[in-house]
Formats: sequence, C-alpha cells, structure tokens
Amino acid sequence: MVCHSRAANFVLGLSALQMNKSHDYGGCSDNQLRVFEHLGILKDLDWSAQAREQIADRSAARKLTGKEAAAYTALHGPQPGQRQAKPTTLLPTTPDKLPRLVDPYDAREDLTKRAKSWLHVNCASCHVEAGGGNAQMELEFNTALEKMRIVNVKPIHTTFALPDAKLVAPGSPDRSVLVKRAALRGKDQMPPLPSSRPDNAGVALLREWVKSLKD
Repeated sequence: MVCHSRAANFVLGLSALQMNKSHDYGGCSDNQLRVFEHLGILKDLDWSAQAREQIADRSAARKLTGKEAAAYTALHGPQPGQRQAKPTTLLPTTPDKLPRLVDPYDAREDLTKRAKSWLHVNCASCHVEAGGGNAQMELEFNTALEKMRIVNVKPIHTTFALPDAKLVAPGSPDRSVLVKRAALRGKDQMPPLPSSRPDNAGVALLREWVKSLKD
C-alpha cells in the first residue's frame, strides 16, 4: 500500500495512459486497448480526480452528476432513485486519439514527453495530488510543466550539498535534486523501493531533459 495508494487509485500500470501502445502477441502486433475492446473486457468510465475523491464518501453520492456519478455507481451501485446506465465495453474513441505515454528510451520521441513518461511510471504513484508526505511536486504525465512544482523550486529536504540546489534547475542537472535522487541507491534514493540499482538510461534521459530547460 506504500505504492498502491488511494491517491494512485490503488492499481498501477493498468491504465489507458500506459497501455495505449502496440504489443506483440506472437505472430501479430496490435494496440493493447483495441485488443481489450475486441475481447469485451473494457468498461468506459472517466476516473477524474474529483471522482476519486468523492466516491470514497457515500454521503456525497447525491451531489454527484455526470461521469462522477457513473464512477460512484461502478463501485457502490446506483444512487437512490437512479436508473443504472447500460455498461459499455467500447472505447470512447480510437486509440490514436487517446492520451498515451511514449517510450522514454526512444530518441525519436519528443524529449519532454520522454522525460515526463519516465517520471510518470517511476514517480507519479506517490508524487500526485494528496499523494502523502510533504513534497508538493506532481509528476503525472498529463500535468503541465509549470504545474509540476519542480522547476526552480527549493528542496524541502536534503540538498546533497549541491550548489544553489533546486528540485530541477533548468540547464543544470548537477544542481538538480530530482536527478541526484534518481541516480542514487540506498539512503535518499528515488523511487524509495524496491530497486537496488539505478536506471542509468533513465538518469541520462533526465540529465538531457534538464539541460534542455530554460529559465
């Protein structure tokens, strides 16, 4: 539960954002979401941040409308006096029009999208709104850079004696605590568990991305 937290909606990885990619099924390749649709195992619900907060409180049920009401119904059943909508196993649109992560290690992809994809997978299970702890950063892929609370932000914990340390110091990975923590293993490493060695390719990506940022 340290990682599979309420803030992360409990399940990691099994999300449209991460699974919207081509997969080799042995003999053929296809988009995973399209395959799930074909198998009839999808349920089309929009788990917005508001819904995740509100569905935990049954007393708030009567205040919900639209997609938030649908999310509540999926967990608890219909609200009093509500007719239950017919479930659907269809995607809301084609996979190419849905958000997706990119391969962080594919240099042909946009550098910022690569870095944000890496941060989403490795860090955003904790570093989201109401994610616990006292860090304020939000590292989900869809969070705009100016709202991630990392650029030119002073660390509230250790600075590792870095000169003029920032969480992310634009143009200067050697002053960036985010890069330092990703490269560490042991005390103060990030992610804090369970890896025993750093993702060197991922660290190199973060360094390249930070170098590309402008004040």
